[in-house]
Amino acid sequence: MRITEHRHIRGSRYSQRPRCRFTALVALALTLSSLTACRPTDGTPDDSGKPVLSPMSAEEARAIKIDDSRPGAVSPLPTRSGPLHLDITCDIDAPSALVKHDNQGDIVWAKKTTPRISGVCTSETMTPQSAAVRLLFTSTSGYAVVSPDTHYASFILLPSNATSDNRLPGDKRTRDFTIADQRAYVVVIETETGRTVRTDEVKGLILGQVLTNDTLAVETSQAYYPGGNGHGTITTYSLAKPTAKATTIPTDKWLVGATQDSLLLAPSNMSQGRYGTQPLTRLSKGGDVVGTIAGVTGVYRGGWVERVRDAGTPPPKDSASGPPRAVPTELVHLDSGVTTDVAGLKVEEVALPTAAGLLVSRETTTGEGQNRETTSTPQFWLSAADDGHRHTENLEQFSTK
Repeated sequence: MRITEHRHIRGSRYSQRPRCRFTALVALALTLSSLTACRPTDGTPDDSGKPVLSPMSAEEARAIKIDDSRPGAVSPLPTRSGPLHLDITCDIDAPSALVKHDNQGDIVWAKKTTPRISGVCTSETMTPQSAAVRLLFTSTSGYAVVSPDTHYASFILLPSNATSDNRLPGDKRTRDFTIADQRAYVVVIETETGRTVRTDEVKGLILGQVLTNDTLAVETSQAYYPGGNGHGTITTYSLAKPTAKATTIPTDKWLVGATQDSLLLAPSNMSQGRYGTQPLTRLSKGGDVVGTIAGVTGVYRGGWVERVRDAGTPPPKDSASGPPRAVPTELVHLDSGVTTDVAGLKVEEVALPTAAGLLVSRETTTGEGQNRETTSTPQFWLSAADDGHRHTENLEQFSTK
């Protein structure tokens, strides 16, 4: 599970620096008529308290400065027909923006959401959910996720009772309340059209959310952990039948990812880095255990996990400060069963033109001290659009650092 350093396609318009890239994208847009067909709304929640996704005007869409480099950012979300960018402001009262591009860089649709998407501004600690913001800094179970087939995307919105009052001092603008009082919304959309599939109010602290190809699953608790007095609960919602009754699954584990048709649970939260191995449990959408996998060190979009093949081998020590890190030796695509040797290689998430993917590179380091440089050379890439086998063609499409 990776969120802060996504590779982009060299030669595409997404590979340039954020402001320049967006300017090029808009300059080449053939038409924005689909964006102006509806009169923009003021973006405020309706009388029922539910969030609103409002079409954006052409002028608003042109003005957005896409920045995918912000710490904790998971943008762009990969889809089958080009990237879905998130523009998430740290202004608690301002809406978030969603901008879908096609693979030629043209804008397909753009919307703003009120309340805004939660989980970015780490300084907002006046509510239980914002205090737990780093739990959602993950691409596989965080504040913005995409289904393995990329047909759906889901977003956790700022708690509806966390509104600001500019007349109060800065540290008092958001009302304090307990976890028991916590209320938030989760919104699922179709990535191709921006159409809202379902909107659900969630009670309690949200520890994570995932999407299978036809189900939304949200984990909540009454503490900052699912075990013990946290009383963790996973609630699953059908995307094919939005009116169907939700199913609840009690758990003391963390929801960390998903495959096409199963949920992935781990004994420990996996958003803070890779410092050891742990077993993953695969659950059906109804809560039945359908498999386990040992020695896991990380989870990725598209149904991959990285693992240490011999989970009994202790992690190697290096000269860096902090605890030793477990070094994975293979990737496993859980839906197809395909395994890929990555011993000694670096694995990164990439947003491919038609799917989520992984880029596998070899790093070499030269020099010492201030002259120390690390070069990353792509070796192969994997795509969730197939069975997860190696691709060595078109390696030049990936940028390097």
